[in-house]
Amino acid sequence: MEFKGIAAMLLASVALAACGGGDSSGSGGGSIGSPSPSPSPSPSPTPTFNYEKFDELSGDQSFYTACVGSNPVWIGTGSGDVPPSMMGISVFGQDDLVNYNATDESWLVRIVNGQSETFLPSDLATSTGPVRIYNRTTDFNLEVLEIETLGTGSMLREYSRELFFSLADSYSELGTSYCSIGIPTDPEDLPPETVVTYDDFDFRGAMYEKVGDKVESRRIIGGTATVTGNTETGALDVSFSLEVEITGGGSQFYGPFSGETGTSVDTDRVGYFGQVNVGGTPEFFVSGGFFGPQGTETTFVFAGNVDQDFDGYNERYFVGRASAKR
Repeated sequence: MEFKGIAAMLLASVALAACGGGDSSGSGGGSIGSPSPSPSPSPSPTPTFNYEKFDELSGDQSFYTACVGSNPVWIGTGSGDVPPSMMGISVFGQDDLVNYNATDESWLVRIVNGQSETFLPSDLATSTGPVRIYNRTTDFNLEVLEIETLGTGSMLREYSRELFFSLADSYSELGTSYCSIGIPTDPEDLPPETVVTYDDFDFRGAMYEKVGDKVESRRIIGGTATVTGNTETGALDVSFSLEVEITGGGSQFYGPFSGETGTSVDTDRVGYFGQVNVGGTPEFFVSGGFFGPQGTETTFVFAGNVDQDFDGYNERYFVGRASAKR
């Protein structure tokens, strides 16, 4: 969270107010030797911040997003099928990647490389509990949009949503994207603590691995993560491990992967972006944002390529999203 500059501006404005005083040029018959005291400056009013919850939104929406895109499994290369690789990741911002049209209740989604599709209410296949799934067939390819509310009970996400979508390009190949969207935290709406920690994360995603001449896809079914931000220095540390299902039952952990990311702040949102596990295998790109009052929720998307023989083709690839509420 890059709040250092914001804090400095606030301190400067307080100092400037404290330097104010009355007019030094007297007139008329004022009493000599007992000047009237200058009035104390009025304290600046505490700013108020209003946030609509996601379910309360109305009208058209162009959401602030953090998204990571992946190309399809490469079929029939010289060495057999090859896992996907990252084909783009967006810094948390209004990138026109996820839009909602209230008139026809449609969703327009776009992978970072530009592939796009509109899903209509007639495409809604499932709306059970926290998940809405849209399906449509284009040139014999099944395109999918999933919109999910993570958490349960008091940890249910109120200001953010998680998305997955799979879209066909002009060659009928399916690219995918994982995204986080929501109502961003105002950069001036700081938590009262200097150190803010998120450590109760939900994970969704996939690991692709080359096995012989084929590629196996395995779900990321869980994991652990800690995101720690300092509201005075702007430092933000990310650490996570991934739990991946094993074909035939059970699971395996990968990680931990950790590092410090850069923060990005503009007039009405706070995000973070960077690489973790730098110098290790794999190196991950992560992109995240904060949602709701005082950053009550945070999510990040991630992707990591593993090309150990440096031939330009991955042997393994991780991609997904993680979300927490504190």
